[in-house]
Amino acid sequence: MEEDIIEEDVDGSIHSIHVRNFFCHDNLEITMNKNVNFIVGRNGSGKSAILTALVVGLGGRASVTNRGSNLHSFIKKGANSATIEIKIKNSSEKAYKHNLYGDYITIVRHINASGGSSYKVKSATGEVISSKFEEVNAIILAHDIQVDNPISVLNQDDARSFHESDAKKKYSLFRKATNLDQTETNYIRALENCNKAVNIWNRKNEACIELEKEYKKWKQSHEQLQSKDEIEAKKLALQNEYYWSEIADFEREATLVQTQYDKQQEKINKLAEKLNKMNENFGSETNVIDTLKSQLDEKKLEKTALEQELRNLESEVRETQVTWRTAQHAVTNHTELLNREKRKIADIEQEISNIDAGEAAAARASLEARLSRAQEAAAARARLHTAQHAADQARAHHAHARTRADAAAADAQRHRAELKKLRQQLRELESRGGDSLAVYGAAMAELCERVHAAAARGHFSAPPRGPVGAYLKVKQKEWGGVLENILGNSIRTFCVNSPEDSRKLFEIMGQVYGSAAKPGVTCSKFLAAQHDVRGRCVRARGFSSALDALDVRDHVVANFLIDNLALETVLLVPEHEDAIRLSDTEENVPENCAKIVTLDSTEYYPAPNYRSYGGVARAVRYLHLSTAERKRQVQAEIQEAETILRSLESTERQLSEEAKEARDGEESARRALQALLGDKHRADEQARAAAAAVAAARELRGAPHLTMLTEELNVSKEKLRTLTEKLETLSANESQYKAKIDQSDVQIRSVKNKLTAATTLCRTLNEEIEQEQLKMDRALTERETYNQKLSQDRSKLAQVAAILEEKRAHIDKLISEAVKLCPRVENPRERSIVTSELKKTQLKLNSLRSDGLTKAQVAEKLLEVGRKYKRTKNTLDKLKYLIDDIKATTDKHLNFCHKMQTYIARRVQYCFQSILTLRGYSGRMEVEHGRGVLQVWCSGREAGGERGPQGRDGRAARVAGPHGGGARARRAAGVVLGAGGGRGAWSPG
Repeated sequence: MEEDIIEEDVDGSIHSIHVRNFFCHDNLEITMNKNVNFIVGRNGSGKSAILTALVVGLGGRASVTNRGSNLHSFIKKGANSATIEIKIKNSSEKAYKHNLYGDYITIVRHINASGGSSYKVKSATGEVISSKFEEVNAIILAHDIQVDNPISVLNQDDARSFHESDAKKKYSLFRKATNLDQTETNYIRALENCNKAVNIWNRKNEACIELEKEYKKWKQSHEQLQSKDEIEAKKLALQNEYYWSEIADFEREATLVQTQYDKQQEKINKLAEKLNKMNENFGSETNVIDTLKSQLDEKKLEKTALEQELRNLESEVRETQVTWRTAQHAVTNHTELLNREKRKIADIEQEISNIDAGEAAAARASLEARLSRAQEAAAARARLHTAQHAADQARAHHAHARTRADAAAADAQRHRAELKKLRQQLRELESRGGDSLAVYGAAMAELCERVHAAAARGHFSAPPRGPVGAYLKVKQKEWGGVLENILGNSIRTFCVNSPEDSRKLFEIMGQVYGSAAKPGVTCSKFLAAQHDVRGRCVRARGFSSALDALDVRDHVVANFLIDNLALETVLLVPEHEDAIRLSDTEENVPENCAKIVTLDSTEYYPAPNYRSYGGVARAVRYLHLSTAERKRQVQAEIQEAETILRSLESTERQLSEEAKEARDGEESARRALQALLGDKHRADEQARAAAAAVAAARELRGAPHLTMLTEELNVSKEKLRTLTEKLETLSANESQYKAKIDQSDVQIRSVKNKLTAATTLCRTLNEEIEQEQLKMDRALTERETYNQKLSQDRSKLAQVAAILEEKRAHIDKLISEAVKLCPRVENPRERSIVTSELKKTQLKLNSLRSDGLTKAQVAEKLLEVGRKYKRTKNTLDKLKYLIDDIKATTDKHLNFCHKMQTYIARRVQYCFQSILTLRGYSGRMEVEHGRGVLQVWCSGREAGGERGPQGRDGRAARVAGPHGGGARARRAAGVVLGAGGGRGAWSPG
């Protein structure tokens, strides 16, 4: 058998209730058990009256019970009054005023016929402790008794209407049952009280401010009533201090002037020392230039000698090549004649072997004569063939010589045009003076002037930037030519902010350049700052990118170089070995590297698409050049171009002479060929006649005589020997000419290498001379500037000395006058401060009180007002702290209540579901705090597992049971409200 769970009594639990003349009860006393108490009876027997007595007896209003609108309606008919006596437990450690009431508190409420009521609160001994409702309310609050809470007392009407009420009323009842509505009401009331307290504080604070003003007023009066002698003594001391503060101000000014004088003197000494050093260095710089010029003259002589030697070698090679080609033709002709004689000897030997030795001598002689004529025809044909070959060689030689002469003439003409262009550039540079844009041509300088004027008039949305090269400077001069090669035509480009600006710029260019080629224009929106390329810039230890090698003065130009040329991805590497190492394999390629460029402008594209393109080193033409530097550079280029042009003109004349000689040789060969052609025709006629005679003789008498053939064989052999010897001689000569040509080629290459080295050295010396000259020019300019500055500083120093002397004389005069008035005051304050103090002191003297109050009276009044002000101020501060604390505590409790609301709702839903499951019912509860609704669905045991608001037959499911309607309603409401309960719901049933 299960043991009963017995809970011990807690404070506030009902021990007994005793009613007289209340509803249907004459005199009813009920003593409650410790656990559950059931009150059972028929309808109308007064069960609900006991619950009503509990509510009313503990201070509840009549309207809360839903049993009547006023208290006198609760009195039994025929009686004049009713009494409710409730005894509650009060015995724990937290008991309410246990020293007064003891273990039990009895609350007696007497109701009279007029609707009025009175209270008596008795102790455990029966002694009346209080008769005030406030004491009753304090007891109820102390024991957490909520008489108007349906979770504590569920009356019959609330229970009856609960199930049929709408969701909002259920939610309202739920909030009452959980006391959440009262918590919210208390929060709102607390905020209202706080706001009222704030308003009170504001009003009190205004009064406190007025009190503070009065306090300060009396304090000022008290301060003003200090000893008049002290104020006057202070005034006299201030007057003395004023005399000497004026002198101190002048002395400080004189000290400042003296400091300025010393600084100016030190500055002059430094300038003079620097000028002396510059004068000493000037001679050494002149010696360096003279040494460089001497070296340059020596190298120019060496270069001229090498050029002459090269021309001589080339002329000698050309002559040797002509002789060699002639020897080649002779060898070819003699080789052909030798082969022909060899064939002829073979034919004769074959014929001799077939001839009969006894033929007639006459026929042999005739055939020999005819054969001799036939041989003459063959010789004539051979001579004609040789002449034709010589004519072809002469014609080809003439065509080759003519081509070389024309090419030399074209080269000379091209260099004349370049020389003319360089001289035009020099004239433009000289005409533009010191304008840095002159290096881009006179048209560019004029274009920039017009663009700047148009921008000043507001024709552009933003001033165009251009040419781009004018905004760039090279940090390391050796990379100037390389960077110009990378920039290409972009160095003359202009940047504009909008298409409209581009159109206007093209109009100005058309006015300046006309139909000539114009600079490029790039249109892109100008940004406020330069692109951040740190994340995509190429990096390699010891080397820099092309963008880092430039000093870009304008962020718009910098963005143009980044967007259009990607200079941040171009790596500058001086040596080819390093460039190859960094580009031939993917492992060695630096991050973000698109291209590597060396000092001679050779370009390497990195792996995996590794390739390279050769380049040629070039001098700087635009970047970091002044007009003077560019003029010297153009003058050097003109001298070099004139030297090259003279060499080309000499070569052109020589090749023209060779072409003329080749033309004359071609004409002679042509005439010789025509003469030999006539001889060939006559020899061919004789050869045909001889051939016919020989054929006839062969038909009549057979082959020629053996003797004649033998003689002819001997002659051919002798001729063969002669041809062989001559061929050997010609072959030896050909080999000798070829060796001579090869040797000359080696000499020419050697001379060319020397000439290239001499030319490079000359260019280097020219650049060094230009640099030294530029340094000397700058030193001269700087020296003139320093001289001028030194003169100006000395003039300023004289002025400062005069001012200093004047101030010292004035100070001496003031000191002599002040000593007569008063002794010297050490370290006087500034005159403005002393003047201000004097004014304040005089005002104090002028504002001494004249209301007749003594200093003691003013001090007493000050003490009284001060105490009152401090007391009020402390009270306000405490009130302010209390208000802030109440607000913080209220907000904290409100947040806690919101959390508790969510927790209680979940707990109610859980308990509701558990109770239904335990009792064999089905259903669910939904609580929506945002909408303020509570919905309940439940069905009885006969509805099976149905959980919706409707049963299986489509009708709304209801709670069924063996009790009547009121009992069923109370049971359902009690289940719902008791789920979130504290002590459970009192419900008659």
